[in-house]
Amino acid sequence: MMPFARFVQGVAIITVGGVVVLACGDDATPSASTTNKVQSQSSLGCGKSGAPKGLLEKQPISIKNNARTYDVFVPDAHDGKTPLPIVFVFHGSGGTGADIRKSYPLEGAADGKAIFVYPDGSNGEWNIESKADKNIDIQMFDAVLETISGSHCVDRKRVFATGYSKGGYFTNQLGCRRGSVIRAIAAHAAG
Repeated sequence: MMPFARFVQGVAIITVGGVVVLACGDDATPSASTTNKVQSQSSLGCGKSGAPKGLLEKQPISIKNNARTYDVFVPDAHDGKTPLPIVFVFHGSGGTGADIRKSYPLEGAADGKAIFVYPDGSNGEWNIESKADKNIDIQMFDAVLETISGSHCVDRKRVFATGYSKGGYFTNQLGCRRGSVIRAIAAHAAG
């Protein structure tokens, strides 16, 4: 099946092989700059030496005095100088970041060319109801992105999110509420 793309009032709908990818944005029509290859934007972590690699489990982060955790995978071959895309992967209800990592072997498909983040929802859940400024899960996304961008070489023009079930619903929320930060989303089994 040929890829299909359509832009309607700031919403991009892309169908590839029967999978629908939906992204929200402020611009209703694509410009020439959105159809050309995106130039990378290096994060503050680019060029820093000694950044840890491999699977870093249960990384702690505090969001408004709430202790949260996430797993992050940084490819062993990453040189710390070449900006890599970063992919956030959100689990379904009752799950964990470690669970979704085991279920979706995305790292192998990326062949060492992306950083993957597997956040843990609060009590295994994602907040899909609260507005962005009051949503602790969106604030967690922001904080984790800033933390990893400060310690590792991240391409800030290639930030992606995907999720399964309620994690997919949350991914849709991020796509709309953080459309200026996230390049694309892919929700699976998210209604």
